[in-house]
Amino acid sequence: MVTDMVSTILGKKEEWIHLRDPYGGVALHFAAGLGYLEGVVLLLGRCKTCSIEKDESGYLPIHLAAGRGHVEVVKELLLYCPDLNEMRDGSLNSILHIAANSGKLDVVRYILQTPQLDMMINQKNRSGETPLHGATDWGRPNIVYALTSDHRVDLNVVSSSKETPLDTAIKRYHAGGRGKTPSLRRSLTWIALKSAGAKAPRMSEFGFNTVFGTERFKDRVDSLSVISTLIVTASVAACLAVPGEADGAANNLNKAMFHFFIFCITISLFTSISATIILIWGRFGVIELLTLSMEVAMPLLGTALVTLSLAFMAGIYTVISKLTWLATTFLVITAILVAVIFFLYMLLFLPSSSASKFSRFISYYPFIFLASLAEKEPVGPVYFTTIASQIIIPGTTANDDIYRVNFETMQES
Repeated sequence: MVTDMVSTILGKKEEWIHLRDPYGGVALHFAAGLGYLEGVVLLLGRCKTCSIEKDESGYLPIHLAAGRGHVEVVKELLLYCPDLNEMRDGSLNSILHIAANSGKLDVVRYILQTPQLDMMINQKNRSGETPLHGATDWGRPNIVYALTSDHRVDLNVVSSSKETPLDTAIKRYHAGGRGKTPSLRRSLTWIALKSAGAKAPRMSEFGFNTVFGTERFKDRVDSLSVISTLIVTASVAACLAVPGEADGAANNLNKAMFHFFIFCITISLFTSISATIILIWGRFGVIELLTLSMEVAMPLLGTALVTLSLAFMAGIYTVISKLTWLATTFLVITAILVAVIFFLYMLLFLPSSSASKFSRFISYYPFIFLASLAEKEPVGPVYFTTIASQIIIPGTTANDDIYRVNFETMQES
């Protein structure tokens, strides 16, 4: 119905296809920004050169389609834009720059999968930034992950400001200042680059202490110290009150589960003591010791928690083993809960910033899940400023002023 209306209007006022809004956009800009594929096809059928009409900001219709994530419209417009060098906005951004900056993963994937668009992958804009720089700067972790997973993307390309993408990520990561907790999207962006093996030579010039500081680690060290102390206390208590040995006799000495209890409680006690000692290193205020103590203490605490849980399971089972149904039920339930504890603790390490392929592989789904949560965070101002780009898509809040401005413009003409 809408297409018929547009066709009827153009039949009577064909010159309106070239009519511009206050920002210099033509009708094709609107259709592309809305993702109105039928309208795009209709307008291109009437005016093929409209595909290369720029608004006052230098945006082509294909830029608006890419920035809104309309893949099918981008495909259609590419048929009418054969010269890729001409498909750049006023800041020399390509459609990949715009899609990456706007967080439109489908468009980015399409471009990466299209061999004819290879030249865009590491293409620089006026500021010497590639699409990876832009996605990093805007905090688009899902885009950064997709780009860094493609072997053609240069991870260490330098912009005009002498920054690699990881330099930009670190700068944005700490933009809130020392002691401030970075946002989830900034953390994931840094992880995506770091796990891909990206380098940050510019930030290394300032020294590790200058970039990171020590404040943000202190609370973590204190919290882990409390946890490790509690595990030590629980382990010692279990050693002093061995299950089934209240009379002082070794009643369960020949039972396999009792042996398992002894091994587990021993491991739990000494790993938690070791973690406590290592975390004391972090109180010296040296950033290298802080990070080292965190890296070493976390696996030790995980081992202590799991073995303490297993010791509890083995100890209780030893006492109730004569009542078969109860012992079996208890064993199954406890084994499931221990597995849950292990899984939840492992999630603390994922997604990992390790550059190993295995770590990146097992981190994929946790990363995608967290990235979907990060997309709900506010990212800043709207990327586009043209009226055509800000048309409200159905299902979102209406903005009648946008339509009113353009309708009145057409009436005046």
